Amino acid sequence: MLIVSNLNDMPVLHSDVGTHCLVAGYNNNGNVLQLLFGGTEPVDCPLSSLAKADFVFIGEKERDVTLEELYIGAVKKMPYWLTLPARNGMYFGAAAFRAWADDIEAGRFEDDKLAMWENYGVYVCNLATSPAIPTFILKKLARMNPAYSSLMATHDEIVKLFPSFKPDDITPDESRDGLWSELEFIGGGMNLDAVKLTMRDKGKRAKVAAVLRNYANRLDKALDIISEVAAKI
Repeated sequence: MLIVSNLNDMPVLHSDVGTHCLVAGYNNNGNVLQLLFGGTEPVDCPLSSLAKADFVFIGEKERDVTLEELYIGAVKKMPYWLTLPARNGMYFGAAAFRAWADDIEAGRFEDDKLAMWENYGVYVCNLATSPAIPTFILKKLARMNPAYSSLMATHDEIVKLFPSFKPDDITPDESRDGLWSELEFIGGGMNLDAVKLTMRDKGKRAKVAAVLRNYANRLDKALDIISEVAAKI
């Protein structure tokens, strides 16, 4: 069974990115849930009228699924997730980066009353921790089964679209992670004090928007490559 919740609902959840956790057991006649947020040690979470949580009952296991099947399913689904149409203010794939750029240039983040972490910082954090294209799956499939050996070249082709960021003022042999590091370098990263200053300067925020649009264009090219592969495996 899963719990769907958030930081405000679960006092023991010391994270702003966890929304799903596993129920591993309970104590005190069910008034205290034992939850797994990560690792192998459950955390006691007392239930009260203030603690909100939706329970998700998954049901019995229907069949065994191999890791290879999971990877293949993920690759086949990539084009779907990257091209979902916008709905309820949510955008997907390259469209999300272009909508973000539009908001920046329109001055949305000039508003001092806007919660910057929830509306800006968390997305940069996602970029730093979860790459837009999980290319490692292609590499793992290529190594797992010779039938998919060509996916190694596909992996390399996509990776070339998203090189490590190398600003001019650091040594040639030094590199940094991709988009989020580039945003950080121009005042549009996770340093929200710097972001606030950037967003009040039309010239500076235009540079941030340009970086996001450039990334969206590269993501379009990656989508073309992945779509062709997904149709064949």
